[in-house]
Amino acid sequence: MVRIGFLFALCSLALPVQAADLTCPRGAITVSGDDRTLIEQTCEIAESAADRLAACNAPITRPVRIEIVGELLTGCVGLYHCGEDWIEILPPATAIGLRSVDSPFQNLSSDDYFASIVTHEMAHAAYDEATCPFADCPATAEYVAYAMQVGALTADQIVDFEAAADIDRRVGHDELNRALLMMNPNGFAARTWTHFSQREDGCAYIGLVMSGNILFDTERP
Repeated sequence: MVRIGFLFALCSLALPVQAADLTCPRGAITVSGDDRTLIEQTCEIAESAADRLAACNAPITRPVRIEIVGELLTGCVGLYHCGEDWIEILPPATAIGLRSVDSPFQNLSSDDYFASIVTHEMAHAAYDEATCPFADCPATAEYVAYAMQVGALTADQIVDFEAAADIDRRVGHDELNRALLMMNPNGFAARTWTHFSQREDGCAYIGLVMSGNILFDTERP
């Protein structure tokens, strides 16, 4: 009887915790999830990302809702819902388990990888307000997102990213396109950062991308 009671206690501890919502200190971002500590960390990461984006000509002017969820579409660790100001993201331990072995982000800890994903999805929220002359601009949106994701890393982490990317040449604009993004997202991320870091003024370049003066997409037939 004692053993049965102990087992029941363990099962009781495994029951889902009620999700909590938190409006971040500045009031523009709301985070929801089951882990209060992670929610608070996500608020801090997201507000810092918003500052970094604004300083690099990619401001977010609408409220954003972030939901920390248990699962997403196959292969996704974060998802921005276009036109809805809504981000879904996996918690650190789950996200790191889905990271591919050839990812240029392979040396990040689970917490740092999570923080970089939040920044990536916040950049999508920023690009949702940008000028796209076509039905959609996935390659252009991902260019902004990956450039901001890597740019938010520490200097040592960027060195590790560049070593994993292993690109020792100039990257041309035409190398970054929808086809590469769909077939090899890790390669797209690596080439994006290399291309972005080779600009004389990266944030001025992002401003041109956000205004629609530079695109990495073409109109589909």
